[in-house]
Amino acid sequence: MPQNNNEESASVLLERIRKTKAQLVADGKIKKSKVKTTGALNFENVPFDIPDSWVWVELDELAQYKKGPFGSSLTKAMFVPKGNNTYKVYEQQNAIQKDVSLGTYYISETHFEELKGFEVLPNDIIVSCAGTIGETFVLPQNIQRGIINQALMYIRLYNQEICDFYLIYFDSIIKGNTKYDSKGTAMNNIPPFDVLKKYLFPLPPLAEQQRIVETVKKCFALIDEIDANKKSLQENIEKSKLKILSLAINGKLAEQNPKDESATELLIQLRKEKELLIKQKLIKKGKKLSSITDDELPSEIPEKWCWCRLDDIARLVTKGTTPRGGNVAYTEDGIGFLRAENVAGFHNLDLTNLKYIDEDTHKDFLKRSILEENDILITIAGSLGKTAIVRKENLPLNANQAVSIVRLTNKELVDLDYLVYALNSPEIQDKLIEQTKVTAIPNLTLEIISSCVIPLPPLAEQKRIVKKIDESFKLFDAISAELQ
Repeated sequence: MPQNNNEESASVLLERIRKTKAQLVADGKIKKSKVKTTGALNFENVPFDIPDSWVWVELDELAQYKKGPFGSSLTKAMFVPKGNNTYKVYEQQNAIQKDVSLGTYYISETHFEELKGFEVLPNDIIVSCAGTIGETFVLPQNIQRGIINQALMYIRLYNQEICDFYLIYFDSIIKGNTKYDSKGTAMNNIPPFDVLKKYLFPLPPLAEQQRIVETVKKCFALIDEIDANKKSLQENIEKSKLKILSLAINGKLAEQNPKDESATELLIQLRKEKELLIKQKLIKKGKKLSSITDDELPSEIPEKWCWCRLDDIARLVTKGTTPRGGNVAYTEDGIGFLRAENVAGFHNLDLTNLKYIDEDTHKDFLKRSILEENDILITIAGSLGKTAIVRKENLPLNANQAVSIVRLTNKELVDLDYLVYALNSPEIQDKLIEQTKVTAIPNLTLEIISSCVIPLPPLAEQKRIVKKIDESFKLFDAISAELQ
């Protein structure tokens, strides 16, 4: 940024700040600093070069710094309900959330007088000092009279005119420096005052500070606008994915081929195979479901398609299990035990927080819900209707009672990916969720899932649809990755 040599030098500004500090010491309002300053103009090993009209100065010369009382000085036993002659205890959340109204801790006038050295004033900067360190907030004029607690410190500038630039530098440089100590170890607290007060601060002339602050504000506004645009674009990507799924199940995404075998013939074959499996006692006969009515059909479909229930094409619809009493002894390894949170949506499992159970300890219930390759999982509690496909590399896996398991009657006659995409389409998701609202606690029952109405295209078209969706989603995911 161009410098203006006609402006007041920062050395003149610094001299005024020093006079203000000296007067406060003379008046007995602050104590003389114990930190020996190096001097403003002759530092060695400064972090970077600054213009001639600027000066390097130690933080101790710019403000008074005070950390909250030690734990034994301020205890919960001292807190009283808010009332007349009570004083607020400011907490970390006030600095982190930038809100002075938060918090319900108050102390009596007697305890306030004992801890008056920790009183904060309007325009003080409060700083979070533990856990989430370095978050700052300038206290407004209309604050309740009170003190800071152990997890805060206050910064009281000797010249309020430098506040905006001071905060920018503190947030961007000093706060970053407090994250690690000299050995590179992560820190969980603000450095001791004898270290903090010696941090070097590049002090520009006031006019220059104002120009810098305005420029930074414009940059932050631009960043906020970019972030908002990213969020909007991400939302539009998700909407576009759903639109593609909607087009897919309505026969408007992939081309129709008159030579394709009718899906009605495909459905007849699937039903015959299921009946044969039941006769062979390889699967159990489920509850007979009613015929599909016009009210259940969310849209029109192409001539060679047909409607079916999920029960027509799935040879198993069941749910995971949990030991009696819900007691699960998790282990470091063993069989993966899926919960609803592991079902990430569409085809994906999220195994980053996967729990494990010992096979011998829980063999009584494991065999009832052991998963197989290409099983479709659907969440039936919590976030309803989310799906995932079990891949060979994920096994061995089991699932708890919040996850239902769908296993196709014949994987050669129904494209697994098509079925998952269909289940995630807005029309089918809406139908599923609508049927959960009849109970006080919305849950997807096995009957709701079994009776779910699915549009079934010819097998060749199922594969064309999947290819089109995969191509589109791959492009959308690439754009999403660039937005991160």
